[in-house]
Amino acid sequence: MTEVEPAGEAVIDDLKKPEDSEEKMLNEKHRLGRPQRGEPTTRWGAFKSYVKSRFICCIFVVFFILNLPIAVQTFQMFNCHSVSKSYSVLFLAPSQECYGPEHMTFVLAVALPCLILWVVGAPTVCFLLLRRKSYR
Repeated sequence: MTEVEPAGEAVIDDLKKPEDSEEKMLNEKHRLGRPQRGEPTTRWGAFKSYVKSRFICCIFVVFFILNLPIAVQTFQMFNCHSVSKSYSVLFLAPSQECYGPEHMTFVLAVALPCLILWVVGAPTVCFLLLRRKSYR
């Protein structure tokens, strides 16, 4: 005689099959995609990750080495020396009147964008990138 399965077990087996196939699909997609955190990688993948992290570290170091002199020069563009009560000159270029037409053009075209983008903006972006990286 052939053995007959109870109806309840057959229904349970039918319910498991789609999950199994979905799980296989997810595993296949996962296998083809990038490895997840904590998974072993190939030696080449580990080497690329190491080189990438060292490259990013070098970029940050170079950025912070260059940031201070650029910030100092940016602030020097606002450093005025008073000659008389109504007349002041730029400390680094005594022939330039402070906040005269030429100096204001230079301040608005070079100093202010440099101050906003390089002195304030770039360190903020670096901080946010490092902060985002620390949460991963």
